[in-house]
Amino acid sequence: MKIKKITIQGFKSFSDRTTFKFPKGTSAIVGPNGCGKSNIVDAIRWVIGEQNARHLRGKVMEDLIFGGSDSRKPVGMAEVTLTLANEEGKAPAAFANFTEIEIQRRLYRSGESEYYINKVPSRLKDIVELFTDTGVGTRAYSIIEQGQVGWLVTAKPEERRVLFEEAAGINKYKKKKEAALRKLDATSQNLTRVSDIISEVRRQLNSLNRQAKKAERYSVFKDELTKLDLFVSKTDFDSITSSMSEKKRIFEGFSDKELNLSADISAKEAATEEANVEYLRIEEEYKGTRDRTIEVVRELNDKERIAEIGKLRAEELTRNNERLTREIEELKMRKVSLTTEAETLNVELTRIAEELLSSETALGEKELKLSGAADKLNELEAALKSEQAKALEARTRLSDDSHMFKSLIRDEERSTELQAKAEAEIGGVTSAIAEREEPVKQLSDMLQAVIERRGEAEEATKELKVRLAESESLKEEKTEELKGLTEVLSDKRARLKALTDLKDNFDGVSEGVRSILKSGIYGTNDTATADISGHAKRLHGLMADVIETNPGYEKAVEAVMGEKLQYMIVENHSDCVEAVEYLKSHHSGRGTFVPMRDPRHGDDYGNVDLQSAPEGTRRLLDEVKVKEGYAKIVRQMLGDVLLVENFQGALKVWMRNGITDTLVTPDGDIVDHKGIISGGYSNGKDAGLLAKNSEMKELTETIKIEEARLDGLEQELARHIGQTRELTK
Repeated sequence: MKIKKITIQGFKSFSDRTTFKFPKGTSAIVGPNGCGKSNIVDAIRWVIGEQNARHLRGKVMEDLIFGGSDSRKPVGMAEVTLTLANEEGKAPAAFANFTEIEIQRRLYRSGESEYYINKVPSRLKDIVELFTDTGVGTRAYSIIEQGQVGWLVTAKPEERRVLFEEAAGINKYKKKKEAALRKLDATSQNLTRVSDIISEVRRQLNSLNRQAKKAERYSVFKDELTKLDLFVSKTDFDSITSSMSEKKRIFEGFSDKELNLSADISAKEAATEEANVEYLRIEEEYKGTRDRTIEVVRELNDKERIAEIGKLRAEELTRNNERLTREIEELKMRKVSLTTEAETLNVELTRIAEELLSSETALGEKELKLSGAADKLNELEAALKSEQAKALEARTRLSDDSHMFKSLIRDEERSTELQAKAEAEIGGVTSAIAEREEPVKQLSDMLQAVIERRGEAEEATKELKVRLAESESLKEEKTEELKGLTEVLSDKRARLKALTDLKDNFDGVSEGVRSILKSGIYGTNDTATADISGHAKRLHGLMADVIETNPGYEKAVEAVMGEKLQYMIVENHSDCVEAVEYLKSHHSGRGTFVPMRDPRHGDDYGNVDLQSAPEGTRRLLDEVKVKEGYAKIVRQMLGDVLLVENFQGALKVWMRNGITDTLVTPDGDIVDHKGIISGGYSNGKDAGLLAKNSEMKELTETIKIEEARLDGLEQELARHIGQTRELTK
């Protein structure tokens, strides 16, 4: 095969599409420095599969794409197409029938690459196989760089052997041999893995058989339970249906009673309405009568006031009449006295006249006396006239007062008659109102009683309905809560049973440990009945069985102890030797044994000197609980472990103090005394023995609490059902 032409676009300095043809006789590309001769060689090397940008005089593959200049923009793709002439048919068998073979490679700035052979998308491997045994390749002798001739001269025979093998055509077979060896190695690893899987499957087969049988029994029991549930549900349904029909009948009776009561209430309301109308009419009449009564009372009061005034005036007139009567009597008495005196004067005048006649000498004297007597008589007559005028005036006033008194007496008599008539009318109206008020009051009392009874009945019905609805709601709520709690409890029980089965089947321990635990060479392996102080117990259990961590520190202890959690605790070294011999004789794997009694230190291990922890750390033992009797063994294993809150803190403590203890974080990241770090992420599926033991303990406690809560809910639900039945009754 010969190079016929090469087309370059966007590769290094070739921004535009450029085609170079190589006719027969072409032996070199000549040009000034910097014109791109080496870029053509780089393009040929790149299109036949070169992956190292340094061999193409670049740092990264993106450097091969034209990056632009002052007058040109960068391009987004580099493409090289190499056309080979195959006129003699020496190409590999797959391409022997082609007279031309076109190889194309593209590179995008996103880092994506595309390969084509004769415009067909291909792999890089296909291009490399195409040029195998042709002498053309990224590391073949067909492309010799500057300085490589000197390297060939000074190279060692082993280094030059590569070129000789390529020229001899055996490089292709060496690559095939290497590929075959890799496949054989992979097949061997797969066989090893298959063997492990087979052994694991065989180990789990018995457990799966037991689980399958349990599943079959569970299916049978479940079907039987379903039938029983259906029977119980049908019985309950029938009972509830009959109870519902009875309750419906009772409810219909209550509805009829409610309708009757509603009719009675409507009739009472109509009667009450009529009574209200009658009451309003009577009240209007009463108001009119009351107004008239008030008017009569007001007139009567006026009359009484006038009568009182008349009485006062009559009393005054009576007093005046008595006074005048007394004055008249006095005047009469004075008149009598004056009449007597006048008569006396007349007698005296007669006597004086007689004396005048008898004696003229005494005439002057007598005349004087007569003149004085005449004057006195005139005075007495004037006084008599004045008294007569006063008496006439008194009689006139007495007559007026008598007429006024009689008028007042008549007015008083009329007022008394009007008052008596008004009082009689008021009494009649009052008695009529009293007669009407009694039936109205009775109707009002009956209406109020009916309204109160209806309100009480409605309130009782509403309260009963509310209580019944609340009871039903609480019953449904408690039923849903009971159902959810039952499901949660079933899940937790299933999880606990699965963990218990795994523990009983010694899942998660090595083959040797499982073989010893199942063999029974030490008798029972129940660590709960271990006699630590005596020698009757030969196998005390695993290290994981005697350790319990505080919540959140399982990962730390599991990371530090690792395989040590599967160490088996035995009584003494003789038991260790016996167990090892058993494993060897039965080809049952390996195991590690910890004797309880160390003959070098008597019956127990020596004390571990627990120095004070450096600042920022604390002893991991502080977060570990150990069963009684095993504390010293655990201290021997965890006495040199310090707990640090985070990974960075562990590194700081190790670099600052240079301590000889092991540092561990709660997440299980470890920095040992040599500075070797181990850690990573665990998704929880590979939980260790401690985590499973902690989960089993937590599940056991949770199940106890949930069962107690379930019992309480069942009792409360039964109480609500009883209340509902009572309310329904």
